[in-house]
Amino acid sequence: MKKILIIIVAITLFGACRKCTTCEVKDSSGNVIMEATETCGSYGDREDAELFAAQKAKLIGNGTYTCTDN
Repeated sequence: MKKILIIIVAITLFGACRKCTTCEVKDSSGNVIMEATETCGSYGDREDAELFAAQKAKLIGNGTYTCTDN
């Protein structure tokens, strides 16, 4: 019984802590190159999404990106 209670508490705590990050990439003129996309999941998943946006902005030259946590 104790194991089941621990599992339920763990699922509740970790499931409720799921966060999302939204990233958008623009070129130097302010035109949207990558529409705002939302990535939800672990810290690593959200960090990967931000790195992807940064790389995409770098590939287009003077592009910029913004990522916000939801």
